[in-house]
Amino acid sequence: MSSYGNMNIPSFTHGMDREDEEEMNIYANVDPINSFGVRTETENSKRHQTPQHTEIACVKIRSSRAAAVCLVLLCVLLLTAVIVLGVYIHTKSTNYTEEGAQLLTKNTNLTEERGQLLTNITNLTEERDQLLKLLTKNTNLTEERGQLLTNITNLTEERDQLLKLLTKNTNLTEERGQLLTNITNLTEERDQLLKLLTKNTNLTEERGQLLTNITNLTEERDQLLKLLTKNTNLTEERGQLLTNITNLTEERGQLLTNITNLTEERDQLLTKTIQLTKERDVLSLNKCDLIKQRDQLKQEKNEQSKSLCEKVGWTCYESIYYYVSSEVKNWTESRRYCTDRGADLIIINNKAEQDFVKRISGGAAVWIGLTDSDVEGTWKWVDGSRLTSGFWDPREPNGDRRENCVLNYSPGWADYPCDDTHYWICMGILK
Repeated sequence: MSSYGNMNIPSFTHGMDREDEEEMNIYANVDPINSFGVRTETENSKRHQTPQHTEIACVKIRSSRAAAVCLVLLCVLLLTAVIVLGVYIHTKSTNYTEEGAQLLTKNTNLTEERGQLLTNITNLTEERDQLLKLLTKNTNLTEERGQLLTNITNLTEERDQLLKLLTKNTNLTEERGQLLTNITNLTEERDQLLKLLTKNTNLTEERGQLLTNITNLTEERDQLLKLLTKNTNLTEERGQLLTNITNLTEERGQLLTNITNLTEERDQLLTKTIQLTKERDVLSLNKCDLIKQRDQLKQEKNEQSKSLCEKVGWTCYESIYYYVSSEVKNWTESRRYCTDRGADLIIINNKAEQDFVKRISGGAAVWIGLTDSDVEGTWKWVDGSRLTSGFWDPREPNGDRRENCVLNYSPGWADYPCDDTHYWICMGILK
């Protein structure tokens, strides 16, 4: 029991202040006295108690002494932690105050620069509006204005990309996260200290002061961060305004040059328009004369063609001349007769032509230019075109492979052997 009173206490108070060491010495001096009193009572009780009761009493005494010593050590550690925390917070507060003053100065300077830039932009904007009012009078400048707007859009997109790159600067965010982490850690330590120091009113007051300081420092830090953000935004805005001023100045120069060039082009176009108008009037007069001459020539040509057809025994009808034979030949010889004279056997495309052929042939059976000699059942005209619709006798065609050439007579068309001899009709086009 006496060895407990002489335990090595300085080993626990090596890092403490002198006041803490004196307090520990007091507790250490009190322990031998208490142990002596307890020992005396224990010796007296031993005379009247059994060995089992004596051991239980010794265990209880040792437990109470150990609890008292642990409580004293915890109090000393808490005091030390509170003092270190107070010094740390005071140092941080001083640094934040200095940085805040510097940021306020920078903010004032940037605000003045922004005001000047806004004034310059206002002036340039007024000049641009005056130029735009002049441009509205010329519709030809609308296309170039669209191109300028496209360039401005491209520059705006580049500006947005630069802003996105600037937003990636997270240094301030990381510092803020570190500060919040430190405050969180301090808050957790504070909560642990509060749980242990609930019985000590002096520590409670100091805790309240520390909490107030931390709250104040947190508010100051947030304000400084806001100022830093405003400072960054103002710097970016100043750069953007300078860029806009430069772009607007260049744009104004380009617009003035374009106005001058377009004015000159307009004058040239007006001169050319006047000349072309005069030439158009002259050409219109010439066109009218040529149309009259063409009509006269057509009329003379038709009259000459009719007279020529009448001389050689051919019949003219709508710029086409026809010949009805007065002798009979087979289909091949009849076609040869026509081709030797620059014509061919007649082709009938519609009801009017069919009626005309009946009229000039007098209802006699005549060869026409239709045959299926190449492919049986596939009727083709002498110009190579296929028959689409015809004027067949209801009983025709009925000759199969023996009858491959077509005659036209009163009931309609009929297929006959090509070697039979009949009259024929030639058809040619006036050129």
